Amino acid sequence: MKLHPLNVPGGVGVNEAATTLLLQRFGVPVEIGLPIAILRRIFTIWSITAFAGISNFLPISSSE
Repeated sequence: MKLHPLNVPGGVGVNEAATTLLLQRFGVPVEIGLPIAILRRIFTIWSITAFAGISNFLPISSSE
């Protein structure tokens, strides 16, 4: 039987689960660790994506 790696775009879910488990090992309850992991993902990945999308609509000034 050959196992194939599970490809998840951007590691969605896998990253949050790993962060939650890591926090749990340091004594943070799951009820607090999961929201921390989700908020970390929102602020690090999705805010950068939003800023990049917004920057596409900003005018580029020329120094002519």
